[in-house]
Amino acid sequence: MIKQTRTLLLASIAVIAVSVIGYTAADSGNSETATTMDGGRLLGHITLVSYDPTGHIKQYVQTDNTVVNQGEACALRAVTGSASTPTDCGGSSVGTYNVIALGTGTTAVAPTQIALVTETVVSGLGRAAATGNTVANDGDTLGATATLSKTFVAAGSAAIAEAGIFNSTGTTSDAMLARQQFTAINLASADSLAITWTIKF
Repeated sequence: MIKQTRTLLLASIAVIAVSVIGYTAADSGNSETATTMDGGRLLGHITLVSYDPTGHIKQYVQTDNTVVNQGEACALRAVTGSASTPTDCGGSSVGTYNVIALGTGTTAVAPTQIALVTETVVSGLGRAAATGNTVANDGDTLGATATLSKTFVAAGSAAIAEAGIFNSTGTTSDAMLARQQFTAINLASADSLAITWTIKF
């Protein structure tokens, strides 16, 4: 009787094990399919380092950014050369996204934003084209990465708390690709702020 009970118990365990393994394999297959079907998207990361006039580091900030809806629409329009003017693209605004702007706004970032909250007007900190602009293809698995870099030198004081990537140095006909808000970086006159911004697809 004990032997028969032990045999039935072992058989039950075997059936349960097979069922669990089968379920796990099926579940794993579904997960892989979902991952494979995920579309590509733009991801960004920003590093900011401020220096005093003697070159000593004052503050260091790094964080991910948000590629806004407007930026996605305008970037795709620029890539395809489309003549359409989607609402999120700010009308006829097209151009190369190689301009960095700074601001003092503290409002949290949101995908629907189309500009910095309070773009700075302090001399030396106005929006400007990146002096470093490279694109590297890391292969099909890791995607391609664009890197923009720029060092600003303040001619006055400012508490920089936001930054954005734009396609124009003008402020009347431009479109924002990405924005991030961060802990304020306090700059005094003659301080410098070095920004490195990476965008990965």
